[in-house]
Amino acid sequence: MTTTGFVSGPRAATRPTRCSRGAAVLSLLLGVVLALGLPALADAAFYVGVLAAALAAVALGAGAALWAHDTIVVRAGAAFAAGPILLGEILAFSLGLPGARDLAQLTVLQAVSALVLAGSVLALLAADAFRRRPEEMPDTPYAL
Repeated sequence: MTTTGFVSGPRAATRPTRCSRGAAVLSLLLGVVLALGLPALADAAFYVGVLAAALAAVALGAGAALWAHDTIVVRAGAAFAAGPILLGEILAFSLGLPGARDLAQLTVLQAVSALVLAGSVLALLAADAFRRRPEEMPDTPYAL
């Protein structure tokens, strides 16, 4: 495997693929799901509400940018939003979060949907990276 799927030249945009467009839509949905669940999250534990608000903003921004520009920076932003959400939901279901042990029971539908959406975003980003070929990458010099 080469790194061409992960590095798309020096900030050069490639044509968005189906996988990256799907990841963009799912990232936008993930941001919406987190934004809708903010009141319950903030009531359970304030720090969880603050983290969810920040990650919702990043997910919404990355989803919109990923739809338009398929670059490594945008993919990293989408993965940065989805990764902590996936990890947080797994921890909330298994061990519970500090100060918010009953959080998983408060918002079960929101938690399951956020878990599925975050995992799907990461899976589509990985599939997009592995499916790219070197000839599809822009031929841009590293030193401009």
